Amino acid sequence: MKAAIMTITDGQNYGNRLQNYALQMFLNEMGISAETVHNVINRVDEHCFKTRVLRFLLLCRARIIGKKNAEYQIMRYIRFRRFKDKYIQKSRFTLNSEDNLPEGFQQYYDFFITGSDQVWHPKWRGSAVDFLTFAPEHKRVSYAASFGVTNISEGQKKMYAQWLAGIKHLSVREPSGAKLIQELTGRTDSVVSLDPTFLLSASQWEAFAKEPKFLHINKPYILKYSLGAFTHEEESFLNTCTTEKPLIDITDKNSPAYMCDPTEFLWLILNCDLLCTDSFHGTVFSLIFQKPFIIFQRAIKGTDDSMYTRIENLLDLFDIHDREFSKLPSDPFLPLCVDVDKSLKIPREQARNYLKTALKSI
Repeated sequence: MKAAIMTITDGQNYGNRLQNYALQMFLNEMGISAETVHNVINRVDEHCFKTRVLRFLLLCRARIIGKKNAEYQIMRYIRFRRFKDKYIQKSRFTLNSEDNLPEGFQQYYDFFITGSDQVWHPKWRGSAVDFLTFAPEHKRVSYAASFGVTNISEGQKKMYAQWLAGIKHLSVREPSGAKLIQELTGRTDSVVSLDPTFLLSASQWEAFAKEPKFLHINKPYILKYSLGAFTHEEESFLNTCTTEKPLIDITDKNSPAYMCDPTEFLWLILNCDLLCTDSFHGTVFSLIFQKPFIIFQRAIKGTDDSMYTRIENLLDLFDIHDREFSKLPSDPFLPLCVDVDKSLKIPREQARNYLKTALKSI
């Protein structure tokens, strides 16, 4: 069978690239040939494209005149593209318009699978394509799709309800997503499934990780991976932790660590003494590698919808809320007291059974 993965394909986000790779590998293990479709609908309009080109040219100019952080940003972009070209099986099809799909696209694949990550986020996505409306209903499958929010605006509810109704096999990443689907459609058959990154074993990820040799790392070290700004209190805590151990900040554009590709991101988590993060996937890989971590709360600026819900659901799964900054342990470097493999054994089998059941009906 041949599957088309519909997910987020733009930007340089570690979690997104790794969940895409993990779902592809999991499907391959099931004997399914999986390709990722490059979907630029509603994300790269003419203005956005011109802005990106201009930004890249300005970075090149800054590099020429000697600004080091410009080099780091350019190299990060290049190295993410290399990762994608090497490890993600790309479809021959690119989607540029909902109304003008490439000829033969719907017929080429046996089924289409949307997810994971925040493919259904109402503010960042909002395209019918993410709900596979272009495909015959019997070919539509979602896996661990996430809304990223707990509420949908009144103006979007009817549209979302229609899109969701057309997906026969519904799988979401968070319980809050299943609850939202029930509120929107009345459906109670959506399945809560593991993020794809959990579907691969720790040994598989360890083998995939690669040391960023250009960093010349001295162990032990503390790793910071933050997608939002830390508060003054959180920064003070971080400064206290780094008095004896050096800090590597992978999201600092002025640090060479910013150039790390997804395989090197994995290596940095695998070998750190402590991860300080507000990231869902940062937390995921800390759990997979059994590394001590502290999780900080991050909210979307200008909205009441917290990004933290999905992390709370994750911490619930492992009953490990003592790693939250608000419930800071006396010694943050203490090993995790959780059997990750035991906690994942049944959910992994459920994920496999869900996909097997979905594919039988195609």
